[in-house]
Amino acid sequence: MSSKQQQSKRDTCTSVDDTTSDDATNKNKNKNKKARIAIKDNKNEIITDCNKRSECNNNNNMNRNNNNNNSKIWLNNKLVDRPNYPTSYGILLYRGKKIEEEEVIVENNNNNNNSATCSSSSSSSSNTQRSSSGKEFEYLFGLIPQGNSWTVFKGLPEGNNERPEETAIREFEEESSLTFPYNNNKRGDEDEDEDEEDYDYNWDKKYEILYGVTSTKKLLQIYLIPAPLDIDISKFNISNVVKIDKGYMVGKPEIIQINFLTKNQAIEGTTVPYGKNSKVAKIYKSQISILERAETILNTQNMK
Repeated sequence: MSSKQQQSKRDTCTSVDDTTSDDATNKNKNKNKKARIAIKDNKNEIITDCNKRSECNNNNNMNRNNNNNNSKIWLNNKLVDRPNYPTSYGILLYRGKKIEEEEVIVENNNNNNNSATCSSSSSSSSNTQRSSSGKEFEYLFGLIPQGNSWTVFKGLPEGNNERPEETAIREFEEESSLTFPYNNNKRGDEDEDEDEEDYDYNWDKKYEILYGVTSTKKLLQIYLIPAPLDIDISKFNISNVVKIDKGYMVGKPEIIQINFLTKNQAIEGTTVPYGKNSKVAKIYKSQISILERAETILNTQNMK
């Protein structure tokens, strides 16, 4: 392919700018950053579909942001055609915790209809049983600076060459201030040869994908990933969180607190300190279907 043809092909790939407030604004970031991830299978072998970054770019740029728009996705409890909306990519870490066995008092009522009066002919007894309720799942969310909403860590791709997995990891690290807890190896530097063999990404097969749609017609594609046992959210450092760069909240960190919440806590709301007062924070409505789908998937897996 000639250089003019290659340039023409690249020119057909465009990025989508974030013009809505749901992702809390555009960020001041390094546009030339080349994050790379080593995704390995169970045999510890690197999985590759294309050997060179240039090949991957030419094959994938056109569909990267919309990611196979003709495919079916599970959205709002229905299997539907993927909408042709700008797509934000993100990560939802989860962990399971055992629910302690609870003592349940069971009332047994024995009615004797031979007597003329109900009160004198009825007897009751009770016994105590133990209920084993298995696992409950918690999910890692961030609290927006207004203090009234929890959100998944997510955002739009930067430029034409950022893969969905790269976007998800970058947004997770920028908004949570934590390092993505799995293999995120980078090779070489920014000046390396573009034809050098590159790592590939296999998250579509490795992790469950959850979907939601915002009120501003933005598709959310969220990777459901188990949190490592040693994850320490006390390392959250608000000074390392990316800042909002426009609007009335300009200069504020996009996230002011992170926490693991159950589905009920996230949907019904939790009381959080806010200045000298407190607020009730709930998950965004557009993310409720994401959380419900996660619960369905994890509970199904837990029953196997």
